[in-house]
Amino acid sequence: FGVLLDLLLPPACAACALPGRPACAECRAAPERLPPPWCGGCGAPVPVPLTRCAACRGRIDGARQAVAYAGPAPALVGALKDGRRRVVAEVLAGVIAAEVAAPPPGAVLVPVPLGPRRLRARGFNQSLLIARELGRAWGRPVAEPLVRVREGADQRGATATARARQVAGAFALGGPAPAPACAWIVDDVHTTGATPAPCAR
Repeated sequence: FGVLLDLLLPPACAACALPGRPACAECRAAPERLPPPWCGGCGAPVPVPLTRCAACRGRIDGARQAVAYAGPAPALVGALKDGRRRVVAEVLAGVIAAEVAAPPPGAVLVPVPLGPRRLRARGFNQSLLIARELGRAWGRPVAEPLVRVREGADQRGATATARARQVAGAFALGGPAPAPACAWIVDDVHTTGATPAPCAR
């Protein structure tokens, strides 16, 4: 159904509605880049290099935000998640691949899983679509070792503490693939790091 919807929607930029491609050249170039230095823990921009900043949550080896969640980025993410425009996953993956160095050889891209209720409602996992596009761009495999065992409320607009509480214990091993030795967790939006931390755990 999602693929059919992509075909039936009049082609237009998901951010500015300019007729044509899923994202026009101006909106593709407009996302606000996050120049270094970045926090070594959560990937947020910091004034001086740090191993972990005060905002870091959980224990992961590191994270990286591709661009700021500003400008056309929220509209592009919203078009994918809420507008169900699956073709936007390729646009977002292109933005990420342009800003983030490819994972090392042997790394496996692991999308953050959706719970059954949200997966049925949306029809697809947006993180999986982005991970597949990144896998093609980077030449890295994609695997799904994680499942979501507890669904919570939508995290948009929630505080860092609320986000951490909502995802605590929400993920477990049990997907159709074994856990890789080197996993790069892929999510559509990275803010407080509340989601990748329990995925990594």
